[in-house]
Amino acid sequence: DVNDVIVKHLRLLKSGGRVVVIIHNFRGVNGLLLRLFQKNILLLHNTHIMAIAEFARLFEDKKLKKQYCSYYGAFNFGLFGVRKGSPLRFLLRFCNILQAPMNMLFRLSIGDRAHSNGLFCPYLIYIGEKT
Repeated sequence: DVNDVIVKHLRLLKSGGRVVVIIHNFRGVNGLLLRLFQKNILLLHNTHIMAIAEFARLFEDKKLKKQYCSYYGAFNFGLFGVRKGSPLRFLLRFCNILQAPMNMLFRLSIGDRAHSNGLFCPYLIYIGEKT
């Protein structure tokens, strides 16, 4: 139960303390690639809360002042792995070689939005201050 986990974290905070919660974003391109490379890992996650509106809703009514809530990070093939001996390891290795040119293309095409784009970003971050 995600709500119970958040409540337990907040019990550790004094008034004015900050909570930082970071989760993977396995929606968008990340979800498609995880389905290809490690479907078993994808099945272990609650992808419903990986939509920004749902993620933010987890912290509502928790006596928190939101300071930041967004997708974060640049797309990275390093997020994925494959089982030992998988024929997909060659594809993933090739994708990792393409990482640097892809980073340049992302930066040139979508600029600073590359780090807050739910389609490609690997993480969601919430930062809040306990009131």
